[in-house]
Amino acid sequence: MIKINVQNLNKKRRVRLRQVKALSSFVVKKVGKNKELKINIVFLSDNEIKTMNKKFKNKNITTDVLCFCMFEGSKLKGQDTDMGTDIYISSDTAFREAKKYNMTYTSELYFYVVHGLLHMLGMDDSSEQLRAQMHKKQNELIDEFYKKLSKKEKVKR
Repeated sequence: MIKINVQNLNKKRRVRLRQVKALSSFVVKKVGKNKELKINIVFLSDNEIKTMNKKFKNKNITTDVLCFCMFEGSKLKGQDTDMGTDIYISSDTAFREAKKYNMTYTSELYFYVVHGLLHMLGMDDSSEQLRAQMHKKQNELIDEFYKKLSKKEKVKR
């Protein structure tokens, strides 16, 4: 069973929590083969994620996504154990970067959500080649998710 909890702690930025949960479930079912997953996705401000980045990664900078997997470094594919993952996302960074790259805030935010989930599922972006592969996969998954949404669902990309 996949358990996904989504919270928005950044009151300056609106997040469609139900759609983030649906996107997350879609990605995990599409890419992962796990029976038990517990995922917490938390949206934070730049200041909050910078504090976490300094505390846990020793980097005194704002970042877009921080992913903490109970079994960090191990690929989850094929494992049947109960896994726990926390993904922290700066919705301030998503808002700023969306403007910079002429994208919608929602598209940028979803890109970060999928990025964190793919890290959790074992994908690596430590080289230019791996980063390009991961970005391609992120875009493919987001596009496929949008296509599968019900026509009743109103989504702004």
